[in-house]
Amino acid sequence: IPTSQTFSQMSPVQKKELIQKIKPDLFVGDGTNDLLAMQEAPLSIAMGNASIEAQKASQIIMMHNNLSALDDLFELSKNIMILLRRNLTIAVTYNILAAAAALSGIIGPFEAAVLMPLSSTLLLLSTYFKTKWLRSLETGQTKIIPSSTPPAFNAIKEH
Repeated sequence: IPTSQTFSQMSPVQKKELIQKIKPDLFVGDGTNDLLAMQEAPLSIAMGNASIEAQKASQIIMMHNNLSALDDLFELSKNIMILLRRNLTIAVTYNILAAAAALSGIIGPFEAAVLMPLSSTLLLLSTYFKTKWLRSLETGQTKIIPSSTPPAFNAIKEH
């Protein structure tokens, strides 16, 4: 996060007004004094030492007080969006081709029924290989686990 986009030493009302004025993509906070801004922001992240109230107001809870774990979270988000776009492209393309083949008489009902699971298999393989990097994170430095406070993720940066 560029220092030009970080703000501190502000009252809760000033923080909320700043969020309303600049409309940032996210707000990172750690205390009760950040609640108004966290509720106003489209996405709020609570640091590991955040108050219980701040954690409840956020959508993401960082388990440590290390902002570098945000990079891992952004990388996860980027890769999930790539996966979703790829899977949607595969599904739409497959269905258009299959429908065209069926309508033109190239394949009959039996062949279509046999080929239908192929679409699901392609999507499963696409998801499996794209998320292989995520599964490898469990043995690496960063772990991403579901939170018990929906809808949130916990990003844990181990040192």
